[in-house]
Amino acid sequence: MKNLYKFIIAFILIALNFFLVRNFRVIPASKLWNGYSVLYVQADYNQFEVEKILKHNECRDFICLNNQDIPLDSGLNSIERLLAKNDYESESYLKNRLNYFFDKNHDFAIYYVSDDYEGELQHALRQLKTLGIKAGVNANTSYPWISFVITLLFAFILLIFSSEKILVFIEFCIPLYFAFLMPFYTVSAALCLLMTGLFFSQKFLGRKGALLYCRKNVLIFLSITISFFIIFLTSPKLIFLLLSTAIAMISAGYIYYEAVNIYNERYSFRPVLICSASMVKVIDKKNRIAIPLCFFATLTILISGCFSLRFINFSLSTDAAGLMLPSRNAEKKVLPDLNDYVVWNWKSITFPYRSLNDSSSSIPKKGDVVNFQRYFEENGKISVKTNSIIFDDSFRSKAVNSIDNFDYNSIEKMLKAQGSYIKPGYSGSGGSSLNFLGIVLLILASGVSCFFYFSFYRTKAKQENKK
Repeated sequence: MKNLYKFIIAFILIALNFFLVRNFRVIPASKLWNGYSVLYVQADYNQFEVEKILKHNECRDFICLNNQDIPLDSGLNSIERLLAKNDYESESYLKNRLNYFFDKNHDFAIYYVSDDYEGELQHALRQLKTLGIKAGVNANTSYPWISFVITLLFAFILLIFSSEKILVFIEFCIPLYFAFLMPFYTVSAALCLLMTGLFFSQKFLGRKGALLYCRKNVLIFLSITISFFIIFLTSPKLIFLLLSTAIAMISAGYIYYEAVNIYNERYSFRPVLICSASMVKVIDKKNRIAIPLCFFATLTILISGCFSLRFINFSLSTDAAGLMLPSRNAEKKVLPDLNDYVVWNWKSITFPYRSLNDSSSSIPKKGDVVNFQRYFEENGKISVKTNSIIFDDSFRSKAVNSIDNFDYNSIEKMLKAQGSYIKPGYSGSGGSSLNFLGIVLLILASGVSCFFYFSFYRTKAKQENKK
């Protein structure tokens, strides 16, 4: 029964790791916006001139700051629209909506061009660059396979040379899942070192004093410690995910060994490892081949990736370096979405009929009602009728559908085309662009194993020669 509880806890830890990594995954989107390409032009260039160039190159359908209006489906002179024009407070939807038309640092103005004009947009971009204007197009970014492929190849080489192939295969599936959902070079570097530490330690598992020896072993200790340091450079928050991954790997190893023990209980003779962990050599013939091979394989893939645009999509323009553009799915929601629009729509429509003492900044709740009276003449008499505006699903549906009635290319039309589940914020202009720090750390991560290996092996050789 005690072992059953341990099995359950181990499975829960593995499931929790899969949930956490999936929940906090950061995969570059295939496009920043579905159905639209993003043109960015230096902000100090006249936006009307950019619009002329777009129209001259037959780009008819685009969204920019100059063609926006008050997004209310009401008359031009309606009281709701007139009051909404003054609604540019710090927390206002209209104020925050302006951020859609600039990059995060406001160095570039943003234009959203329909994918129907992809070819025409390239002609317009060439014309802008001919004029000496800093500009670029973020039409499509591919999944950065190179970082995941390196991690996968690294794991495959270690698996081939491991003495416990089934165990290593099961445990390596966990960091590979992490690498797939976090395709960054620094994450790949940290995971490669973590797998290297496991590769060294799997020789001692099941032996007397294994845990204590693994803690004291320089190769294992430094591999795991440096992996956490690298992940800290990427983001301190990722340390918890890497720690969860390491715990999940240990849990998987525990389940494997318990399963093997249960299987061996069927036999009267059960093999027992005689040598303690301290009597087993860390570096053997397999390690001497595996670790250097991992390093050179990593280096080869990186070099080939740098010279192959088909393998990894990266921008050759230095203008886009570090550029953060509005995106439909970002790590953090910082731009208004349709929910914010519906709330603002409610406030704008009901503002003329609410008390001035009412808190206009509060978020309406489902079922909130605003009543107001309408006066009209009937049979020569003035009559009064009470109307109600209710904040419910019907109001939301009506507000969202009213976007289609706008006679201009509003940003709300693009938001509506994205669907319900989006998290608008800022993403890198090239989700798969080469990151210098990440690449250096990845090379060092695979190279540091070689350094540990050769240093350790050379020290051992000197000690043996002295004897």
